[in-house]
Formats: sequence, C-alpha cells, structure tokens
Amino acid sequence: MSDRLKVARAKKGTWGIRLGLYLLTIVLAIFSFWLLGFVLDDIRSIRPPDYEYKSLSESYGKKTNIQKELDALNEKLNNRRESMDLQSSASAGLQKTIEELKDDPSRKEELNEKMNEFIEAQKKYQEINHELKMLVESRDRLESELREINSIIAAKEYSTAEEKQKLNHSFKLKLAFWEFLVLIPLTIIVAFLLYRKKNSSFFQIYLAFFISVVLHLCLASHRYFPSQYFKYLALGACIIIILGLMYYLIKLITKPKPNYLQFQYRQAYERFLCPICEYPIRIGALRYLYWNRRSAERCLSSVRSQNVVEPLTEPYICPSCGTELYHKCPHCEKITQSLMPYCEHCGAEMDHKKNSCFHDKE
Repeated sequence: MSDRLKVARAKKGTWGIRLGLYLLTIVLAIFSFWLLGFVLDDIRSIRPPDYEYKSLSESYGKKTNIQKELDALNEKLNNRRESMDLQSSASAGLQKTIEELKDDPSRKEELNEKMNEFIEAQKKYQEINHELKMLVESRDRLESELREINSIIAAKEYSTAEEKQKLNHSFKLKLAFWEFLVLIPLTIIVAFLLYRKKNSSFFQIYLAFFISVVLHLCLASHRYFPSQYFKYLALGACIIIILGLMYYLIKLITKPKPNYLQFQYRQAYERFLCPICEYPIRIGALRYLYWNRRSAERCLSSVRSQNVVEPLTEPYICPSCGTELYHKCPHCEKITQSLMPYCEHCGAEMDHKKNSCFHDKE
C-alpha cells in the first residue's frame, strides 16, 4: 500500500511545467498527424489504372475523320449551290435578252451569240446540278456512316463505363488495403503502449501518437466505407468507447486506485464527514451541529474561524457505519486520522493491512 501511494504522490512539477507539457502534447499530436498524413498521401498518390481502350480510341479517330470529311463536303455543297444560283441568274438574264432580240431582225447576229451563251450556261448549270447531286449522295453516305459509328461508340462507352467502374472500385479497395495495413497495426501498437504505460511519466507522448493515429483511422474509414455502413461503424465505435469509459469509472468507484482513494478520504476529513458513509464527524463544538457535503463549507466556516474544535484524546468510531476514523498512533501515542497514510503529529506511516476499508477498495 505504501509503495503505491508513494508512486501516486510522485512530484508532478509546477503548473507552468504541466501546462507546457500539455501544450507540447497537443503540438506533438498535430505534427504526428501531419507526418502520418504524408505517408497516407504517398499511398493515395498511386496512379489509377488507364481507362483508355484501343478499340474506343480507333472509333473516336474514325468519327473525327468522318466528321472532317462531312464538314468539307457541306462546305463544297454550299459553294456549288452558290455557283448554281449564279448560273441560274445568268441564264435567266440571257433568256430575257434573247426574248428582246427576237423582235429585232437587224440584231440577228447578236441573237445567235446570246443563244450560244445561253446554251453554254445551260450546260454548266447541268454539270453543276449533276455534281451537286453526287455531293448530296456522298453527304448522305457519310451521315449514315457517322450515325453507325456513333452507335458503336455509345455501346463501347457503356461497356467502358462499366469496366471503368469495376477498375475504379478495385483500385479504391487497393488503396484502402494499403492505408488500413498501415493504420490498423499502428493503432493496435500505440493503444497497447498507451495502456501499458498509463502510469508512466511519458504517458503524454503515447497519448499524442494515439490521438493522431486514431484520427487518421477515422478519416480513412469515412473515406472508404460507404455512408450507409460508416454510420454503423462510427456509432459502434462510439458505443464501445462509452462502455469503456463507463467500465473505467465504475472500476474507480468499486476499486479505486490509492491516489483517488486518499483524495476522497482527505476531502471527507476536511469536511468532517465520514469517508465511508459521509455521516458528520461530531466532535468537540461540532457535537450539536448537522451538515452534509453541500452545506459543510457554510456550516463549518464559523467554527473554523473561532478555532473551537478541540483535539481528540480518544479514538473515534463513526456511529453510522462503525468505521474507525481516529485512532492512537502506535509511534507517538497521539490521536490521528485512521484512514490517512501518515500520522499528522509524528509523520509515521500508518499500517492499513488490518483495515477492512482498504481491503474492500483495493
């Protein structure tokens, strides 16, 4: 008992040192989080698989060539239509001139010349019309090929999208495997060290690493698990953590550690309450008063200020639970607190091996 109490009462340093230690713990957790984040970023920097397929690339190339030919053909069709319109306008002008020259016999030679021009214009018009007809047939053929290649591309894009989705899912699983391969063993190791070193002076170091690793584990779980599954995972983890904290607190109540037990006893003695059942310790001037944990400060302040509480000369036993609260020190023969580790008069260490209060608690 005494060895454990000595460890529990080890010096913790000044408040400035403790504050600096807490701040450094936070900074260490942040830098550890960044460092581990760099490692995971390197894992996520792996290039995804190439989703381009040769057959689809050829189809796109063929579509591009057909579209270029179709654009050039449409441009040529527009030019031929403009030429046909011009030739039609010229033929109409010549025909009007010929109609005017028919009524004038003196201009017969000019009439013949215009007739020849009109015949040549009609020939050119027929040639352009024939060429235009050929261009329209070529355009229809290219549009039919374009529709066919578009249907082929659509079918291939659908199959490519399915294959791409499968490859993307496989690649995501691969990244998740490597990340969890790093995080899960690291979490187990750090959690084990944190548990084993919970009473160590370097507990804050393991705590900082544990916080950074657990945060990355939560982020990775949120990243790779679907939302409909992640909510169950997150709630399950929270329930496990809450159960662990409840178990820890219940254990502190049923089997408290020596430092917590002595802290509880010390507070009770300061309030003149039984540390076991909290019944008031009525000694001296306090014999006719009553108080509890909440009203102790208000009721006892006047008594303490007047210093009317006489020291005990005989052992004192709680009348409510029967616990010996004050006993005679075996070294100095003076009355001291039975549940405190040292005598308040001579400083001798108390032997609590026969005290049932400590055996039940530990």
